Amino acid sequence: MTPTTPSAPPTDPVTAVARALTDISRGRTYPAPRLLSPTAATVVSTLQLTGPRRITDLAEIAGVTQPSMTSLVTTLEKSGLVRRDHDPSDRRAVLVS
Repeated sequence: MTPTTPSAPPTDPVTAVARALTDISRGRTYPAPRLLSPTAATVVSTLQLTGPRRITDLAEIAGVTQPSMTSLVTTLEKSGLVRRDHDPSDRRAVLVS
């Protein structure tokens, strides 16, 4: 299979990551300006596919501790890839989307 060129760059960061993951899975080359760690890519793709999740859920899915996930979510939030909101069913909890 011959690699093809990636699709046109999207404007929002979450779509950019989702499209990059799709391009990679289809054997397309993708010259990303900054690379996500495998754990960060797991988080972003999980949120893209399943919607908002609690940090504890994301930590379990990614196989890391809750404090590590909190740190990663903070980094992703500063990059504009995710955001935090209060869980409407439990105002003490935070949902990442």
